[in-house]
Amino acid sequence: METYELENFIKLRDKLDETAMRNEIQTYGLNKCIKENYSLFLGFTGFGKSYCIKQLVHRFTTKFPNDVVHVVAVSENLYEEFTELLSEYVNVEVFIINTYVKDIRTCKLLIFDECHKGLNKKSTNFSRVLDRNFNEFERAIGFTAELNEEQIKFADKLGFKVQFKITKEEGQLLGLLPNHGIYNLGVSLNELEKVKYAESYLIFTNIMREFQTVSKNPFGVLMACCQKLNSFYKVNETSYLVAEIVAMMSFRLNISTDEVRERAFQWKAAMTTMSTVTRNAENKVKAVIKILNLNDDITIAFLGSQKQANEIKTKVKSSKAYHASVKNADEVLEDFEAGKFSKLLTVKKLDLGYDNKNINQALNVVFTNDMIQIVQRIGRVIRFNKDNPNKFARFVNFYCYPFEFEISSEEVIVINPSDFTKLRKLTKNMPVKYVKLDEYLDELRNK
Repeated sequence: METYELENFIKLRDKLDETAMRNEIQTYGLNKCIKENYSLFLGFTGFGKSYCIKQLVHRFTTKFPNDVVHVVAVSENLYEEFTELLSEYVNVEVFIINTYVKDIRTCKLLIFDECHKGLNKKSTNFSRVLDRNFNEFERAIGFTAELNEEQIKFADKLGFKVQFKITKEEGQLLGLLPNHGIYNLGVSLNELEKVKYAESYLIFTNIMREFQTVSKNPFGVLMACCQKLNSFYKVNETSYLVAEIVAMMSFRLNISTDEVRERAFQWKAAMTTMSTVTRNAENKVKAVIKILNLNDDITIAFLGSQKQANEIKTKVKSSKAYHASVKNADEVLEDFEAGKFSKLLTVKKLDLGYDNKNINQALNVVFTNDMIQIVQRIGRVIRFNKDNPNKFARFVNFYCYPFEFEISSEEVIVINPSDFTKLRKLTKNMPVKYVKLDEYLDELRNK
């Protein structure tokens, strides 16, 4: 694998010459990728993958005008963008990832953007198409910002080679925009939430501890036991496997199989409650409202639910919700891009494929364990704007503080909420600043 020289990029970036940066990266990267039949192009969000895809299609169709090209997009936004972008090319077809069921034997070049989705073996039909039929493709090129270890293994199995990757120094997240700040903003749970979280936490840890006495992988065992109740009565391979695990744990723990299943479901319920408490923490919602009402910064907020987005919309001036239940969603997005309002409240709908260079603040209120999701959401805001070369972008992750909980008059424990533990792990190699709400608000006032 050849990587792009970091020093070359930084020199161009510091000159704030977006055109030179894009041209350098795109030309260099494409020239590397087209030398191999199966290539991966890894570059940070916002460097211009759409332009690269068009250039790739243009080069290929010029050389092989009768060959068919398939382009796979991961969202409706990207599908519409690529359909319009590539409309002049007769033998190019664009698909949304989970509807890709064409006869792939006719395809001479496969291009897929945000290819981490296609290489996520557990979640997409497209990954199964790749797994079963990859040798049918003569050439394939994938574009994305980041791949996790599992996706890299799957790519290696298929025969992909990473031909281009913009290197990252530890602790440094690169993008076209040099002026940005990444913040982890902590809020406290209220007293009722603390009690609810702590009770679930104790159930969760006690059952884990019990299963750990007889299994090296208690988490995996408990997850297996938590499969559908009726799977125990259906005759299939999964049922037998789960029944075997339950029987084994019953024997080792010296309890009945019904008690094993009951403990597993208590554990899963406790885990769900802990997640729900942090996801919907009252002080997170209050903090979002305070930040959004402070000024007219053009902001996108990634929230935990449609309900949360709709609630915040009623309390924040110049804001609208944008999610799957919004009937006039396209109109909302057009109005946001036209500057008719300044705060867009979404859930996951704009994680990928949305380019609005005017956004200068993103609030990441709820997130998953997926590092790629963090990188993609950062990419919504760290984008160069030639009309505002001095733009400073802020990306804010929200989490709940650790807190003390009194189990008895003699024992007090410190509990780290799951979102705090998760966030600390996901951002350990980023230049992150930990702040409290008042500190962040003061920074906004004094900017």
